[in-house]
Amino acid sequence: SSGINAEWPLRPGIGEVQHDKYTGNIVWSKIVSEERWQITSDSLRIGSSTLCGAECVTEFNTEIEMIIGPTDQVEQIYKLLDAREIPGVTIRSVECAKVDSFPDLTFSVKGHQLTITSEDYVERSEVVHKVELCFLMITAVEEEVDDRWIMGTLAHKAVYVVYDFGRNQVGLAEAA
Repeated sequence: SSGINAEWPLRPGIGEVQHDKYTGNIVWSKIVSEERWQITSDSLRIGSSTLCGAECVTEFNTEIEMIIGPTDQVEQIYKLLDAREIPGVTIRSVECAKVDSFPDLTFSVKGHQLTITSEDYVERSEVVHKVELCFLMITAVEEEVDDRWIMGTLAHKAVYVVYDFGRNQVGLAEAA
C-alpha cells in the first residue's frame, strides 16, 4: 500500500498506511480501470446540488494539481459560485470575499462521505499592493472522453488516499 498524506507538498508513504495522517476509518474500493486509480463513487455533490449520481467514476491522480470534471457538471459549479472566465487560461476566478461561504464538494464512497472544502478547492494569491485574487481550482476536462472526475493533489490535502497496488484498490479517509 502507498499512502499519500495531507501535507503540502505531498509526501507519499510507500508500503505503509500512515495512521496519524487520517481520522476515522479508511473505506476501501476496488479500482475499475487497469490503467488508472479509478473507483466508483455513490455520488458527487457541491452543497445540496448533485453533480454526479450513482456510479460516478472518480480517479485519484497525484500528477495533476487540479480537480477536473465533465464540462456539464463543472459548468454547474461555475454558475453556483459565480466563477468568472480569465482570458487565455482554463481556471476561473471567484470573489475572495465569498469563498468562506462556498459549499463543500462532497463525494460518497460506499456510504462514507468525504469532504473537500472551499479552503481546499480555491487558491488564494496575493499580488501587487496586497491585492488578493482567488482562483477556482476545479476545471472541465478538455477532451470529453468519459464522465469521470479526477481528484488531483488539491483533493489529497483534504482526503487521505491509500493506493493499494497488491489488491488493486484505493483506500480513502478524511485527512487529519
